[in-house]
Amino acid sequence: MRLLRLHTLAALAALAPTCVLGASFTLTDAKLSITSLDGGSTRLSESFTATSTPKLERQNLAADEILRLSFSVKDANGEVAVPDQVAVKVDDDKRKSIVNAVAIKRGKAVYSLKPDKLSHLGRSITVSILVGSADPSLDPLNLHLLDLLLPGPEPTTSTQLTQRARLEQEQGFKPWPARFHTFGKPAADSMPPKSLSAIWAGAVLIVPWTVLLGLLSILLPSLSFKAPSLSIIALLLSLCYLESLAAVYWWSLTLFEMLPWLALGGVVATLTGKEALGQLRRWRLQSKSAQATT
Repeated sequence: MRLLRLHTLAALAALAPTCVLGASFTLTDAKLSITSLDGGSTRLSESFTATSTPKLERQNLAADEILRLSFSVKDANGEVAVPDQVAVKVDDDKRKSIVNAVAIKRGKAVYSLKPDKLSHLGRSITVSILVGSADPSLDPLNLHLLDLLLPGPEPTTSTQLTQRARLEQEQGFKPWPARFHTFGKPAADSMPPKSLSAIWAGAVLIVPWTVLLGLLSILLPSLSFKAPSLSIIALLLSLCYLESLAAVYWWSLTLFEMLPWLALGGVVATLTGKEALGQLRRWRLQSKSAQATT
C-alpha cells in the first residue's frame, strides 16, 4: 500500500511543473546541507522555499559525506499542513529513479541521503522534493533542489577525493596518534644501586670517627688517662651499636624493622651516657680539689 502511494505521488508530481503547480503547499524553515557523516564539518548550507531554490552548480558528494534536508510543510494560510505523502525523489542520467518517503513529525520533515544507498544508480543524479495529497483541491508539489555527482569506484582527481583526504592535502589534517596506557615505574627502579648506597653509608660511618681520631691526636698530650669505668665502656659500645644499626638500616632494613632495635639501643645509650657523664664530673671535681690543696 505504501509503495502504491509512492508511485501515485510520483505520477502526480510528474505532471506538476518544476516548482509549484498551485499555491496549496508551501515550505518554511527549509534548508539543505552537505556535511560529514559525523556532523563535525559542513561544506554546504543553503536555504530554500517552495518558489525559490538555491542556484548551485553540480555538487560532488564524497563517500564520507551526507546530504541533509529539513523543512516544514504549511498550507496557503500559513498553517501546518499534513499532506498524505512527502517524499524525496532521486533521478539519475540513465532514467532510473527512487522515491523515499519522508516522515513528518509536528509539521517538520528531516531526510538524509547517503551515497552508499545509491550504488545502483548512475553517478549523476537529481534530487527533488514531492508533496501530494489525496484531496483533489490540493495541488501536488514537485520541487527540484540540486544536482549531485556521486563518488566513483576509483577516484582519480582531487575533486573526487573524500573529505578527509582533501583536508589532509589542504590543511595537513592528521588523525590523533593512538594512545597506549603506561604504568608508572616502581620506586625500587629509581633507587640508586646498592654499591653506591654502601659507599655513602660507609662515608657516614667513617667520617665522624675520622674527625674524632684527628681531634684526639691533638688532645692526647694534655690528657691524663685513667682506666675507663664500666659505664664509659658501655656508652662507647652503645654508640658503636647505633652506628652499626644505621649502616644496616641503610643497607637492608625497613623503617619498622629498625625502630625496635633503635629504641633498645637508645635506652641503653641514655642510661650509660648519664652514668658516664656523672663519672667524668666526679673525676673533674676530684682533680680540681687536688690542685687546690697543693
